[in-house]
Amino acid sequence: MHALPPFRLSLIVAPIAFALAAAPLVGCTKKEDPKPTVTTTTSAAPVRRSDDDLPPPPVAEVDAGAPAPSSTGASVATNAPPSDGCSQKCTGKSTPELESTLAGMARRARVCYEQALKNDPALKGHVTVKVKIGANGSTCGASVASSDFSDASIGACSANKFRTTYPAPKGGCVEVSQPLNFTTR
Repeated sequence: MHALPPFRLSLIVAPIAFALAAAPLVGCTKKEDPKPTVTTTTSAAPVRRSDDDLPPPPVAEVDAGAPAPSSTGASVATNAPPSDGCSQKCTGKSTPELESTLAGMARRARVCYEQALKNDPALKGHVTVKVKIGANGSTCGASVASSDFSDASIGACSANKFRTTYPAPKGGCVEVSQPLNFTTR
């Protein structure tokens, strides 16, 4: 093997020893952990305001019949009267679709008469139901306008059969009197 002269060895070893002595040992330095800070706060009882005992304001009712116009498409509650036309004088006209639906409701009302027939097989008579239909087809009201029956439940049951959604009338709300003639078949 070939030996290095002593001065050459010192040229190689000296810089390495200097670099090791001067470089900090990575990961071996000890940092002091900061001491935790303890803060104690004393708080007095919460301050009560006079409005704490007040109930929340009432929620505005929204008309489910027609959404309010909005640029974002969201409904907005208003204090305006409902858009179904129930609160105004009715000047609309019935349509063939509306007449057909009313006839169907009249057939459904026969169930009320047939229930009463169980107690009195000779029962017969007339009931006239007054129905107010809003501009959007919603039922604003259905009531007994007249009845030949001594049993008021036949008329009340018949009027309830007319509480449904109808095809929209032409030109606004309408009031219709629907005569019902109940006889045995």
